[in-house]
Amino acid sequence: MNKKSRVLVIDDDPSTIRFVKRILLQEKFYQVTTAAGSQEALDILESSEYSFDIAIIDQKLPDIMGIDLLKMIKDRYSRTECVMLTAIDDVEVAVKAIKIGAYDFLRKPVEPSKLVVTLRHILEKGDLLSRIENLRDKSEDFGHKEAFRPIVTRSLKMFDLFHQVEMMASTDDPILICGESGTGKELFARSIHEIRFENQKLFSAVNISSYQNELLSNELFGHVKGAYTGAQTESEGIIGVTNDGTLFLDEIGDLDLSVQSRLLRVLENKEYYRIGDTRVKKVRCRFIFATNKDLFQLMERGLFRKDLYFRISAHIVSIPPLRERREDIDILAGTFLQRFAEKSRKKIKGIHPEVRELLNRYNFPGNVRELENIIKSSSAIETAHQITKKSLPKYFLNYFFEDSRQDLVSLQEMERRHIRTILEAVNKNKSHAAKILGISRPTLIKKLKEYGNSV
Repeated sequence: MNKKSRVLVIDDDPSTIRFVKRILLQEKFYQVTTAAGSQEALDILESSEYSFDIAIIDQKLPDIMGIDLLKMIKDRYSRTECVMLTAIDDVEVAVKAIKIGAYDFLRKPVEPSKLVVTLRHILEKGDLLSRIENLRDKSEDFGHKEAFRPIVTRSLKMFDLFHQVEMMASTDDPILICGESGTGKELFARSIHEIRFENQKLFSAVNISSYQNELLSNELFGHVKGAYTGAQTESEGIIGVTNDGTLFLDEIGDLDLSVQSRLLRVLENKEYYRIGDTRVKKVRCRFIFATNKDLFQLMERGLFRKDLYFRISAHIVSIPPLRERREDIDILAGTFLQRFAEKSRKKIKGIHPEVRELLNRYNFPGNVRELENIIKSSSAIETAHQITKKSLPKYFLNYFFEDSRQDLVSLQEMERRHIRTILEAVNKNKSHAAKILGISRPTLIKKLKEYGNSV
């Protein structure tokens, strides 16, 4: 932070411009330029001799909307971090802005402390990225936190995520981890727990899709003796057992509405009742949630409560899929091979270049978990000193054969064909197929029902 960071403030309201400019100049870290509209902002960005570190963009501008300007800036000036301002609560616009690449979305009138903290985090992030690039140039390990050691990566996106997660972990607020199946959401949850509690407290993980509603309520909240037929002893429930530790609820998008209402009460009031009990229990554990589903789609369909979403999403971690960080494929494959070779005591020392090429061309719908399963199954049957093409799973090789003769298809059709290919490769064994796909067996069954007889 030795040199001043260049900030472009874009707003057609002169009072807002003066207010934000005064806050930033008081901090003495910033050099501020202002624009009253989108076109003026683009002209400044185009003609400027230097790049801007930060752009603060009002959503309602006189020429084009701020969300559209945000996209233009991120497309043309990807290094410029953007903060959106809005005078109204608009969840859809906020989520769209974050997906486009906005660092944060702030409500007007802006709280000075909130703006200052947000911009300082951006500056810290910039310093971090510079350090990461230097590390990558030197081929050194990141070494950011011992808690992140289980997450094998050389991706800038992931290192940036580590930095964000470290800041989130220091709070007791709920955290929502978003990402496709197999991206490592539980690994991130455990990292957050270790940073916060240094593994001195209990970490409990519950996969919601593995339980029916009644069983899930009982598992989470517990019961008293005689609460229902068969309840011969009392149970504290996972919430009670976890005490001051971390409770990780995976696949929160599969949570039934009836259980959602009970969970909302827990988050709002920090208390709950065991089944059949009249005595209130206090909640002391920290909650981390994860989903591979679009919760906004579920809210539109009335399958997920909006008030619950706002409670669980105080902080959001979005893990990129493996196809968006392909630089990790080789290092992950090598790590998995070493692990399985040592465990099975096989003398497999590497991966054939032809296999590496195929791995780097594959899209990995099952993400890191699927890559792990491919290396595991290949190393189990490989007889040479390196993994060769002949030991790769049949469905994986079929992907390249079919891909070479297929027309472009929708993502849904690609998923359907991929599920069908894997099911055929494992003789319709749904448990095995789900493991390869990186999803739970109930999720696979749901997908099969959606596709009907077309799989």
